[in-house]
Amino acid sequence: MKTEPITSIDNFWLNLDTPTNLMVITALFEFDKPLDFDRLLATIENRWLVFERFKKRITKSVFGVPQWEIDPEFDIRSHLHRVALPGEGNKEQLQEMLSDLTAMPLDPAKPLWQLHLIENYNGGCVLFWRIHHCIADGISLTHVLLSTADKTSDAPCPKMKVLKDTPWSEMKVLKDAPWTEMKVLKQEEPPKNEKKYRSYFSKISNPLKFKQLRKTAGDIINIGSFLSKQMVSEPKTVFKGKLGVRKCIAWSDPLSLADAKFVGRALGGTLNDVLVSAVTGALRKYLLEKNTIMDNLNIRVSMPVNVRPKGTELALGNQFGLVSLALPVFIENPVLRFKEVKKRNDKIKGSPEASVNFHAIKTVGMAPAKIAKKTADFFADKGSAVFSNVPGPSKPLYFAGQQMKNIMFWVPCTGHMGMGISIISYDGKITLGLASNEKLVSD
Repeated sequence: MKTEPITSIDNFWLNLDTPTNLMVITALFEFDKPLDFDRLLATIENRWLVFERFKKRITKSVFGVPQWEIDPEFDIRSHLHRVALPGEGNKEQLQEMLSDLTAMPLDPAKPLWQLHLIENYNGGCVLFWRIHHCIADGISLTHVLLSTADKTSDAPCPKMKVLKDTPWSEMKVLKDAPWTEMKVLKQEEPPKNEKKYRSYFSKISNPLKFKQLRKTAGDIINIGSFLSKQMVSEPKTVFKGKLGVRKCIAWSDPLSLADAKFVGRALGGTLNDVLVSAVTGALRKYLLEKNTIMDNLNIRVSMPVNVRPKGTELALGNQFGLVSLALPVFIENPVLRFKEVKKRNDKIKGSPEASVNFHAIKTVGMAPAKIAKKTADFFADKGSAVFSNVPGPSKPLYFAGQQMKNIMFWVPCTGHMGMGISIISYDGKITLGLASNEKLVSD
């Protein structure tokens, strides 16, 4: 059977699964009306499974790199599950079910994804997606998931040509996809010297060429600056501690995107500054409720930053780096807090940190799984949460014949990190999601 090796960076994310933190990205599509199951099945087969990666499992050997191979026993019924909420089918019951599903490992003998159709929810239903991080990052999965959607309720379910696992560097946007208007996600572009950092980390992985690094002292300083940020220990708060298996999944009611943008313009900042500042204030309020001393307290979060070239959003795989941002939860005044958040965000924008981190992960991905886990634990111990902010489509979309009322996603956490914070915009609204470890934050 034909196989292909997994890339080093995808292998890194594959190796990070632990019982308390599964490397699984989750997403939710909400509908006011029930979905027709037969049409849903046809949509998955004709839109989702055209990406060949979703029919592939990972095989491992004692020696050598794990391989992607087509699952010879692939059956859509092993991945698409139909369930229903009991009784009233309200949001609290849905959150309880999602918390249960989030704690369940994916079957390693099959392609690493699942989709649950959850019926009897507020008169409608939801689709709950679970996709392992080794398949793709959030940027790619957002585009791929939404490429399965339509602009109108009566759109047909066309047959689409199967997409091979084309290298990300050669991938182009699928012109005939049913939904292709989404712009490149507004993450920071990789710095101009990104190619140089790629070269440096390839040299680090080859000891025979390590001497060449001495010729690039200025760039080593940038790498050293990034690593030095990871030497600072995160303060002990209710967000840090021993983890349990179970997660608590929650999300906000949608807020006005226009209002948030207005606040940003009025204060001389961006939408991202507003959202990060608002989350900082919410974390501050919770910490105060838990009697936390606020003396110059900062809470560090890891934020994913896109480093993939434009036009490759539908290419599966991981092409992002992480930056570390300290949230000034000690600042009580919301305007002063906004100004400080903006200053810190602006400093990161001009930094090579995301690119350096990306190539560091690629290098560690070549190492055995135990080393990858130890490395992830080290960096995760220096922060309290993962924080991802994704701009979604500006107009309503339809899936399997029904309009999506709202969409949401949750980021996985690495190592000993206990909380994921996710924000997404859709159809003029903003929704915030939380995935917290129940042993740390159960409310």
